[in-house]
Amino acid sequence: MNKFELKQNFENQLKEIDEKIVQIQGELTKAQEYKVKLQGGLETLDLLIKEESHLEIPPNDYQAPEEKNGMPENPNFGKDEASLNNNQEEE
Repeated sequence: MNKFELKQNFENQLKEIDEKIVQIQGELTKAQEYKVKLQGGLETLDLLIKEESHLEIPPNDYQAPEEKNGMPENPNFGKDEASLNNNQEEE
């Protein structure tokens, strides 16, 4: 390979590598944008988790009241307020 052919070869390689760099930079930009979106999603989830933690959540040993005919049983149902207050004072 003579000097002129070698020079042409180097110029072609330089042109190809410049094109490849532009392509890779585009891919890098897309990847960085995707990273920002993921970070935003994580921040949003953190905020939602904090909001939920402020709600009162029953403990794992929570037991629902007994049911009769598919409805929770309420021992105070039908009692007037005065009799409920008397029962609370007795306890």
